[in-house]
Amino acid sequence: MKKIIIGAVVVVILAIGAYAYFQKQSNNNNPVSVPGNGPGVEVGSAPIPGIADGSVPGKPTQTDTYTLSEVAAHATKSDCYTAIRGSVYNLTSWISQHPGGAKAIEGLCGKDGTDAFVKQHGGKSKPEETLAGFKVGKMVQ
Repeated sequence: MKKIIIGAVVVVILAIGAYAYFQKQSNNNNPVSVPGNGPGVEVGSAPIPGIADGSVPGKPTQTDTYTLSEVAAHATKSDCYTAIRGSVYNLTSWISQHPGGAKAIEGLCGKDGTDAFVKQHGGKSKPEETLAGFKVGKMVQ
């Protein structure tokens, strides 16, 4: 029984070491060839969406840009974007969680909600921090 436990611990340590090695290689942008991938196929030579660049496939990134008309296309409680102080936020999942009720958020969907947000939460750190977690991009003309 002790041999099995020791063997399992060794396998875990080796797996952690391999993971750390490949993380370091991808962070340094140094391609690492992986045996069995065939000639010329390298790991780390191209970013993998959702891993190397921090994005999630199919989800907007904070570098996306939106016009007010694009924000207006997301004006329902099942698809709710708003612009606040020049940034765009996807508040769809927050609607049902908002402590002030769903109606407060639904009133921001598809428009610039800066005035309403500042009037209700201006300068309070908790709402600002919460809002930041929903940022999907910035507003452009």
